Amino acid sequence: MRIDRTTVDAAMEMLRFELDKVAANIIDINTDAKKARLVTLTLKLSPNERIREDVVVELGVSSKLAPVHPFKHDARILMVEKGVFAMQSNRSVLELVRKCEEIGEALDLSKNSKEDEQ
Repeated sequence: MRIDRTTVDAAMEMLRFELDKVAANIIDINTDAKKARLVTLTLKLSPNERIREDVVVELGVSSKLAPVHPFKHDARILMVEKGVFAMQSNRSVLELVRKCEEIGEALDLSKNSKEDEQ
């Protein structure tokens, strides 16, 4: 059986696209360097019930990539004010929250929005 050029070209294009995803996964430092990646090219031929010489050709490409390592860190939930919470993962984050509060107080956005309404 010979496969027509259109099918071969489509398979190559799909395979290149999937290989780009695999390459990106391999060079990602957040994945396991030792884990093998798998690319599968599927060619499904479904014959016509009445005219058995006619077939529908279905092409598929898939890959199994290495999962991205989860990002974990310790954090603390802080109540900034009643009903408003912030998560502190390190000192610089807490300092950023404080700076944002200072900027908000300096701008006093609530006063500006009330004046705009009048």
